[in-house]
Amino acid sequence: MNEVKQKAAEDRKNQLITKLLNVGLYKKYGKHLYEFSLQELEKEYLNQTKQKIISRA
Repeated sequence: MNEVKQKAAEDRKNQLITKLLNVGLYKKYGKHLYEFSLQELEKEYLNQTKQKIISRA
């Protein structure tokens, strides 16, 4: 069961990295995206989507 959770977390991490790369984010705080934890990627993705919404207003 633990392997399934790890795979799901890794898949989600890869999805977020792809989405962040698509908006032009490659590094933050001197770290590459693949060095971020899942929680850090989730937070950054939310920040990016909020910025996108605000810039459209």
